[in-house]
Amino acid sequence: MRKGTFFAGALLLSFSLALAACGGSEPAPTATATKAPPTATNTPRPPAPTPTTPPATTGDNVIKVSATENPYTWVPNKLDLKVGQEYTVEIAAPKEFHTFTINDLGVNIIVNPGQAMTQKFTPTKAGTFKLSCLPHESLGMVGEVVVS
Repeated sequence: MRKGTFFAGALLLSFSLALAACGGSEPAPTATATKAPPTATNTPRPPAPTPTTPPATTGDNVIKVSATENPYTWVPNKLDLKVGQEYTVEIAAPKEFHTFTINDLGVNIIVNPGQAMTQKFTPTKAGTFKLSCLPHESLGMVGEVVVS
C-alpha cells in the first residue's frame, strides 16, 4: 500500500512541477503597450493569411504587421523600406508572446498576448535582412526586409 501511495504522490508532484514550469513571468514590453479591443466569442474568424501576402505598403511610413499563430507567420512577410526614413511599426499579437526582430537593423519589439505595440525605427543601411519572431523562428515565423 505504501508503494502505491508513494507513486501517486510522486506523480502528482511531477505534474505540479511541470505545470509550474510552463507558466512564468512575461518579459516587460519595450514600447508603449495598449490593450487590443475584446473580440466577440461567437464571431467567426476569417481564414489565416498565407505567407505569400504581398509586401507591406507603408503609407505615411506606418507599417501594420500582424502575427498569426496557425500557421506561425508574419503578415505581411516582406517589407520594402528606404534607408534613412523613419517608420512606425504597429504590431498586434492576439494570443501569444511574439517578437518582431530584425537583428541586423537593431530592431527587437516584444509583443505580449492580447497587446498591440507601436515602435519607431529608422533603417541605417541598405540590404536584405531577416525578420523573425525569436520564439517561433523554428516554426517558420520569418520574413524579409529589403532596405534600398
